[in-house]
Amino acid sequence: YIRTSHYPPTREFLEACDELGIYVECEAPFTWVAKRIKLEGEPVDESPSALNWFLNPAAAMLEYHGANPSVIIWSIANESGYLRGEDDRLPDNFLKMNDFIKQRDPSRLTIFNNQMNHDGKRCDIACSHYNNPHSDPASYLVDPDDPRPVLIDEMFHINTYDYEELTIDPGMREEWSRGIYRFGGNDTNPHWETNALWHRMVRSDRWLGVAIWGGIDETFVIGEDRVGYGQWGIIDGWRRKKPEWWLTKKLFSPVWLNGYNGDALPNGGRSLTLELENRYSFTDLNELRFVWSAGNQRIEMDGPSMAPASSGKWTVELPSVLESHWTLECIGSDGVSVVSYGLDLEENRQPELASPDRGAPEVRQNKERIGIKLEVDPVGGTGQSTLNLSGLPEVFVTQAEGKMIFVPTRPAYEELPGTATRYVETLTTENSEQNTTLTLRERVGEFEGGLSWVIDRAGRTILEYDYTYTGSKRDVRETGICLKLPAEAGGISWSGGGNWDAYPEGHIGRGTGTARFELPKPEQTRWDHLGTYYGPAVPTWVWEQDINDFGPADFRATKFNVEHAEWRSDRGAGVAFTPASGANRIRAFHRDGELFLIVSQDAPRPLNPGDRVSGRVGIDFVFGKGALIIDIPTENLESVE
Repeated sequence: YIRTSHYPPTREFLEACDELGIYVECEAPFTWVAKRIKLEGEPVDESPSALNWFLNPAAAMLEYHGANPSVIIWSIANESGYLRGEDDRLPDNFLKMNDFIKQRDPSRLTIFNNQMNHDGKRCDIACSHYNNPHSDPASYLVDPDDPRPVLIDEMFHINTYDYEELTIDPGMREEWSRGIYRFGGNDTNPHWETNALWHRMVRSDRWLGVAIWGGIDETFVIGEDRVGYGQWGIIDGWRRKKPEWWLTKKLFSPVWLNGYNGDALPNGGRSLTLELENRYSFTDLNELRFVWSAGNQRIEMDGPSMAPASSGKWTVELPSVLESHWTLECIGSDGVSVVSYGLDLEENRQPELASPDRGAPEVRQNKERIGIKLEVDPVGGTGQSTLNLSGLPEVFVTQAEGKMIFVPTRPAYEELPGTATRYVETLTTENSEQNTTLTLRERVGEFEGGLSWVIDRAGRTILEYDYTYTGSKRDVRETGICLKLPAEAGGISWSGGGNWDAYPEGHIGRGTGTARFELPKPEQTRWDHLGTYYGPAVPTWVWEQDINDFGPADFRATKFNVEHAEWRSDRGAGVAFTPASGANRIRAFHRDGELFLIVSQDAPRPLNPGDRVSGRVGIDFVFGKGALIIDIPTENLESVE
């Protein structure tokens, strides 16, 4: 289903919808027409002098598009008419326009996209925009006894207004999908939310559906300039698939997996029972192919016989394989992938941190820096390399950006503690036979606390941090710890992660992968405030490879729920992270010649005075045989008198 807000569609577009079987709500070219717009002293939508301004576009819409069978609804305007607390009626010119359309084409339904449903019940479908997800649909209507079906004609807005956040961290696009999945629900399990808004809509006889805002980025390249401001599409202006493309397919899939359980078979295989829901309107699941894969094993079979708008259980037998993770892909009769699910047949275990017990490293400390010498297999190793940190690990919090195009005074994206001076109360090292413990107590910006860093000579470390926030109330989206390295060629890899159980190859939210760090080439330097490429030529690369001064989109995007991650330079030295204690997100970005490597967790919203920012993470230094010198400058630390 597509709503053509708010521009007249081309004939070619509607002919494609006819051929593909896509329902269309065709919208007249009116938007934000309200009483504040005057003609000869009266609202333009009430003025008799302006009536033809309304009827002529309506007549043209019917003439141009009335022959297309894909069009099933005529929308007479977008977000126009009377607002909250005002009259529940159609303004006179919209009323006459609706009557004209019904007279000329009584076979199709009409709708008025007033976000408060103020149409006096004159249209066939009740409409609402951006509603309370916890409410019953009747509460969206001016009259709870309104008998009409409800279409939420605009909802689930793609992230676009938080410019700075998305420029630095396009991984925030994943949060859009996670929010929708839990939107209006009461459950806490992120994968099996049974009471979220979309599920209730699907199972309701009252709700017709929902239209996601929006389909395509409303930005264009004219000459040398990018114009428009709405990067709110699931595909961009170049018609490249953005991360939300796949997330939309996943969230609104017509094949829904509600759960599964399995039993071992005598031959070592598995008997697996799936709880499936067929959300198609006309397609039986036996018209699809179900493809199972694990490692090198691939099994293809017909889907179960399950009628449209029904649900049931389906049991399959899978052979024995070494991998416990299977991927199930549902493929339509046209060969197009409908959705993929990942199924873990064994319970995932929380990764354990390796104990730093290989012996104490050599530590040299003076007023300006700390030098830590690590050695792996010194007998077979040759040479010595250096890994330069830009300082000790530091508490890191990002304030959620609330700034919008229409409300620019809301809080902007901000990193805490930012450039605040680190005032050290104590900085000590203590050696044992197994390791060395570096302990820091400090005040930095609006945080008081410190960290304990246990390190052995092989590069194994465990970092524990605990800070108390002393500032004013803030909305924040992540809290964690940051490690800074000089920028150099290399890449970051991660495994065991993802918000969802299956991803297509190359998706920025995928659970396992590798992303290279690089800076823009001359032909890639034209990117806008969202970090999206827009010139000088049509891009030959996928969206995930767009690049700005913070690095490629895939590189700088947060990776969620990871079990292990690693940054390694092309020289071979690097840093590996094993999150624990809830800190299971990894992200990286470049700024001013430094790489920021951040291990974080979901933050409380809001962050209140007295709240703690704490966690535990394994930070292991990785290198080949020989020695590695960790050089940590401390000149940015100020002692507390």
